[in-house]
Amino acid sequence: ANERITQLARTDALTGLANRGYFQERLKEIFALTKRHDLELTLLLADLDHFKRINDTYGHDVGDKVLQTFGSILARGTRTEDLPARYGGEELIIMLPKTSAPDATALYHRLRGELIHADILPEADYVTFSAGIAEYAEGDTEASLLKKVDDALYEAKNSGRDRCVVSP
Repeated sequence: ANERITQLARTDALTGLANRGYFQERLKEIFALTKRHDLELTLLLADLDHFKRINDTYGHDVGDKVLQTFGSILARGTRTEDLPARYGGEELIIMLPKTSAPDATALYHRLRGELIHADILPEADYVTFSAGIAEYAEGDTEASLLKKVDDALYEAKNSGRDRCVVSP
């Protein structure tokens, strides 16, 4: 029973992914390992494009289906050691230990292709997402790495959406 309660406390009910609290707990651990052993660590922060339009056009049930499908795509498309999580609203984040920014960019393109080809919306409409990617660099803190990935996502959204931007 305690194990089930722990799992429920760590999981986002809608997507089945980790929730933000559990993500931040694991980030603290993986960040410490990354620094101590001079490993790679990259974050990919994803935001569904025009999600409000999806909800307004097709209804919140379809919006929920989009989030569930995207969560399933992230769960299937990542490795066991990666941690996809619902970060908030229509933002999802993936912690990618032992992963470089170019590898995270390749992952973005694979996930993007799966989402575009997922048959979620009626008619010929499809869903895209924008992403920021940030790789740990010496001197980064957990907060500065999260800020870098958030800034990169903001740039991707402002430069036309349906793309990823890698933090410098």
